Amino acid sequence: MLSLYIPELKDYWYEENLLSDKDTMNYNAGYDVSYSGYHYETGCIDFKEEKWQEKFNKRKEKNTFFAYLKDDIKNEFVGYVNYQYNEKDNRYECGIIIEKSKRRNGYAKEGLKLLSNYAKK
Repeated sequence: MLSLYIPELKDYWYEENLLSDKDTMNYNAGYDVSYSGYHYETGCIDFKEEKWQEKFNKRKEKNTFFAYLKDDIKNEFVGYVNYQYNEKDNRYECGIIIEKSKRRNGYAKEGLKLLSNYAKK
């Protein structure tokens, strides 16, 4: 069973680990983006502890929905989902990342269902 877990600041260690995992983030490699901490060759994104509070506050200020996906049976995080309003393009966007080692277990499909149901509320 999968659930949405709204992380507290102390839980951001998981996001730091996820974004620094080359196997998980390789889908993100090679894009021409200009944000700080992005590694073109690997797709990884620096998210050190000194940035956690800033990101936490920004998500609250911008009303961004962000949740970890938690496998309740194994009692472990497997990825995350998010959605937010893109003011520049006047649209809502969503995202999902599943750890490489946790893929092919139906987590993405179930996670998107959970995100969609949450967004409808």
